Amino acid sequence: QSPADGQLWPAVFHAHPRATELAPKQEPSEIFVPSTCSIRQMASLAKVASSRVKHCDLHETSPWVVTAHHDGKVKVLDCATREVIFEHAVSEAPVRCAKFIERQGWIVCGDDGGRIYVLDARSGETVSCFVAHSDYIRSLDVHPSEPLLLSAADDKVVKLWNWAADWECVRTFSGHEHYVMHVEFSPLNPSVFASASLDTTAKIWQMDSESAIATLRGHSKGLNWVSFVSRGDKLFLITAADDAELMVWDFATEQLVCALEGHTANVSTVGHQPGNDVVLTGSEDGTVRLWNVADWALAGTMELGLQRCWAIGMSASTGSVVAGCDDGAVFFDLAADAQNAAAKL
Repeated sequence: QSPADGQLWPAVFHAHPRATELAPKQEPSEIFVPSTCSIRQMASLAKVASSRVKHCDLHETSPWVVTAHHDGKVKVLDCATREVIFEHAVSEAPVRCAKFIERQGWIVCGDDGGRIYVLDARSGETVSCFVAHSDYIRSLDVHPSEPLLLSAADDKVVKLWNWAADWECVRTFSGHEHYVMHVEFSPLNPSVFASASLDTTAKIWQMDSESAIATLRGHSKGLNWVSFVSRGDKLFLITAADDAELMVWDFATEQLVCALEGHTANVSTVGHQPGNDVVLTGSEDGTVRLWNVADWALAGTMELGLQRCWAIGMSASTGSVVAGCDDGAVFFDLAADAQNAAAKL
């Protein structure tokens, strides 16, 4: 039986067999059956039941997470207490993405009506709203220093918006032949971004050009996510798709490095922050898997028990992680010593 919104559920984490030598087993806590590696055993790890969570993003200076919900709500929760700070019924249509813009004190989110909403991050009050696309908005990403926002949608285009110019559309990027599911700025060169589409390709773009500078092909089914991952000064792209595979690409050469296998259903999302030694991936198989960036080995699998996983949010400053699923969200932390242990696999 499903618990009510806000109620805590236990979580179970299974270590990959290669990881079992890293630490002794620990006794279960009241709400968490711990494993042997890679995710810190802590009493605050818990699941919070809610309507379907389509996206989550963690604030970098406050202990907050914003979640976007299929029922049209946006919520901000305290990561430590899991208490709801506010929830706002933004739209009658599903809201599939929400991001903090910390320097403005805003949250931006997009709905299935093609509208972008700008909310006050403390109160949830609407600051601005405008029609951005002619179909579902799937993804948003915020430029790290310029007043710019990328949006991707089912109308097959990516758009660049300037909020300092009253949300002027600076450029429209065309070239995908199906829904654009995800878009992300490069952490090493934010004049570059990548997009993932159900046309089975990922594309790389420069902000000053409407045409893609590269197209990555390898998956047999549509892509749901593309994420930049750095290892020192070397940059990779990871693509996640409905063929249940992840593919790792060398950004400089545009060549396939390897495929990551293990998920048994559509791979929905990838979570990574610069400086982390691990990548987290979420799937419609209901699991989150942890991969070692050093050699792309599987380090562990978390069975969420909340049906399909749609989103993973990570904090670069605290190591906090939130995974969004059909039946709610699970909160946990990546420990620094766990990342080091994963690196030794």
